[in-house]
Amino acid sequence: MTEGDKLRLKRAGRDFMDITDQPNLGSYNAQRQSMLYTEQSLLPALPASQRERLHAAMQVLDEQNLRDDIAVLSAFWNRNYRSDWGRKSSHWVFEHVQGILNTTKADSKLRTSVRKFGHKFPQSSVIAHIEAADDDTKDKQLIILGAHQDSLNYWMPFYRAPGADDDGSGTVTIMQVLRSILEHEFVPPKGLAIEFQWYAAEEGGLLGSQDIAAAYEKAGAKVKGMLQMDMTAFVKDGTEPIVAFFKDVVDIELTRFATKLVEEYIPLNWNLTGCGTTCGSDHMSWTRAGYPAIFATEGLFESVSVVYLRG
Repeated sequence: MTEGDKLRLKRAGRDFMDITDQPNLGSYNAQRQSMLYTEQSLLPALPASQRERLHAAMQVLDEQNLRDDIAVLSAFWNRNYRSDWGRKSSHWVFEHVQGILNTTKADSKLRTSVRKFGHKFPQSSVIAHIEAADDDTKDKQLIILGAHQDSLNYWMPFYRAPGADDDGSGTVTIMQVLRSILEHEFVPPKGLAIEFQWYAAEEGGLLGSQDIAAAYEKAGAKVKGMLQMDMTAFVKDGTEPIVAFFKDVVDIELTRFATKLVEEYIPLNWNLTGCGTTCGSDHMSWTRAGYPAIFATEGLFESVSVVYLRG
């Protein structure tokens, strides 16, 4: 598949997975009997005190960080994964996340790290990792929150493409989740680690997330669940905001679990949405690798498709 072929598909409103470099993604886990997950295994029931803390945290969320971060991110000329702008924007993501980690109040309770994950193209993916400082468990189970950091002008690939919604919004959303976790001194339970992953080259066919999922699969990583946040900030005028979960190429039980979290902690309704195989995001790389993955977005596909197809 050429870059021109990809742009033509994007202009036609079709997303895709370019498996040229990862044709065997999922083959390792297909042979592993341990890749069995149920809703009950995702998280134990939280004690009432922790639920109260989560409710309290939701009440003090400040959107100003989101606005500040998206202003910087969308100011890059574009974030094309094959361009120097894409390289620079991914470096900004890395440095910004590093700054968030360095200001945590829970540094004595946590082990944190952030790294770049290199690819064949200039733009890097970025991975932040947090776990309990006193947890020496080997082969920890992982919960992953992901978003893609690249943007692309489908008609003129090296021209202006601020990508504020697709997917600058998801990028800054999981930055804020990380910031909130640290501010409220949340410490993952032993045996569990949380990762935040900002993917390069989603617009090129999920290239960045495929590379990472393939590396984790080959290493035998134990991923309990992955949540992709792609387009989380805008809905069409006159449309009621909801949390929408895609119903295609996802883990149904994990999606059901996520809807319960919405009902418990978010003052919005939720619904299922989708568009068959004509669109998707980086969760598809993890699904293909054999891990439970889901996709949350800003509204029903038919309500956001005008923005979605514009890119």
